[in-house]
Amino acid sequence: MQFVSIPTNGFFTEKIKATCETLFKKYPKASFRIILSIDAIGERHNYIRDTKGIFGKLLNTYEALDILRKKYNNFNLDVSTTMSKYNKKDILKTFEWVKKNLNIDNHVLAYIRGQPRVQDALDVPASEYKKVAKYVEENTIKKEDRRKTLALMMLKALKLSMRDIIVETKKKNKQIIPCLSGKKMVVMTEEGDIFPCELLNMKLGNIREAGYDIKKILKSEKAKSVVKWIRDNKCFCTFECAVQNNLAYNPVNFPRLAAKFAKVMLRKT
Repeated sequence: MQFVSIPTNGFFTEKIKATCETLFKKYPKASFRIILSIDAIGERHNYIRDTKGIFGKLLNTYEALDILRKKYNNFNLDVSTTMSKYNKKDILKTFEWVKKNLNIDNHVLAYIRGQPRVQDALDVPASEYKKVAKYVEENTIKKEDRRKTLALMMLKALKLSMRDIIVETKKKNKQIIPCLSGKKMVVMTEEGDIFPCELLNMKLGNIREAGYDIKKILKSEKAKSVVKWIRDNKCFCTFECAVQNNLAYNPVNFPRLAAKFAKVMLRKT
């Protein structure tokens, strides 16, 4: 099964609705996740996102996508909250508000990283993130799933394991599991440039220049040198997609994933 995740701030409601419906119709066998970004409630969210009225537009987009769930069963409607200095004190209230007011499939927690617009937004100790991550895990396990497939349950276990790795990485400030970016994962810019991840400014190539052949780029000497640099320098970060990728493609992590999968299936706390 193909999994496609599409994050959005929900600003352009009609465009988002039309694009999503086109995708759901054209690719009925793919499993989509449309992820709405909610960092706080009301004006606080507008302030964090530095965009007037964006919270109201986001709710309009939620309502439009919620209607589509009655027509299509090949997508989840999720919410993602990025924990930063500017919402860490009230972040659990945001999770509670979403649980009470929105009928979403999953509410995921992200850890701020990289180069945010305001640099001190990164001031979130691992201990505070761990507390919220524990709350999210307990609620994720308890929540009854609308779409019950083995693949989605495995994906949920992967995300739960990911948060454990992120906490450990942040606390120890070093690589916990080998990074496979540039080998098992890449990111692509709107101009077609390929990078190992969103944090490393090490261009591997350009998809257009390579004739849209990603394998050609991954086999290039440039890509091999970047992969070697990542391995030799034990590169590490808290980028959720990279951590999930590293967990999924390394057999040594399978016992950890199996334990989380058992909790998901048995709905233990």
